[in-house]
Amino acid sequence: MKTLFILLCIAASSAFAQVATGIFTPKGTTDAHAENKLVVQNYYKAFQENNSSALMDALAPNYGIVNANLVQDTTYYRFPSMSKNQKVRMQAFHHSFPDLTIQIMELIAENNRVFAYVTYHGIQKGAFLGIIPTNKPILIRQFAIFTVQNGRITHITEMDNEYSVMEQIGYVLLK
Repeated sequence: MKTLFILLCIAASSAFAQVATGIFTPKGTTDAHAENKLVVQNYYKAFQENNSSALMDALAPNYGIVNANLVQDTTYYRFPSMSKNQKVRMQAFHHSFPDLTIQIMELIAENNRVFAYVTYHGIQKGAFLGIIPTNKPILIRQFAIFTVQNGRITHITEMDNEYSVMEQIGYVLLK
């Protein structure tokens, strides 16, 4: 009986210690992964809403961007929708697809990086990559890895389904 009482006391103190840990956690502690995901969500929200001020708030002043599809990376792109200047890119996308919607399919955070799988939807109403408006719907799938430091995006590596988009608007026949 004495042994049973001791076991119950040990179990109760162990359970209390687990609960007490949650109760006495100091205020102000944060989940860095959740905060980094929120920065990326705010970036996509600003892009979808064509809000250049909020977009620039999400980006560090000296952010970098790499298109993982390119064989030879360059700082110059012929078309604004491929610009490394995210403000220029956002405005070009909204010119081409005024009804642009972005859906975040998945966000995964580890350390200071966030992996995002997103889709862009819209109907081409303006020139896109030099192609006159087609009034055709597009679906762009994008994978991106964001590096976040001090609450801002410092680097983006992205990969899109560019050839599929060209096929969707009738510029390239892949089949």
